[in-house]
Amino acid sequence: MLMEREKLYSLQGIIFQRGYAFGLGQKPGIGTAVKIMQTINHGMFHAIIGPSEENPKELCGQMNDCWGQSKITNFQITDEELSFTKWYERRPPIDYVFTNKKENVWHGMYEGEDCGMGTCKCIVNEIDELFFEPMMN
Repeated sequence: MLMEREKLYSLQGIIFQRGYAFGLGQKPGIGTAVKIMQTINHGMFHAIIGPSEENPKELCGQMNDCWGQSKITNFQITDEELSFTKWYERRPPIDYVFTNKKENVWHGMYEGEDCGMGTCKCIVNEIDELFFEPMMN
């Protein structure tokens, strides 16, 4: 009897967040003045997802991005939707839902109490657990 391998996923993506940039600029007739410009901040992320040790039917994992390390829970993936919840230490959760897939790129939204709402994209690859073993010659 063949033993079924665990499903593992690798995620790579980008988060877009609307914000403002503040600076000083020269204005004719006024001189130096405060300049406020709308901007879109972005941050790359990567994550590894696999079965939970407590419940192998539940998928969870770890994510890293420019804001730090977080854990991923409630990971769900179907042909039509990808969703998960991201948890940084001592911060409220951030929910991600991707419902639009163009070729191999998922397009979606995130929402969290202290980060607001924004758009995001990610690529999901199913990987084999052997990926984490070092190559031996």
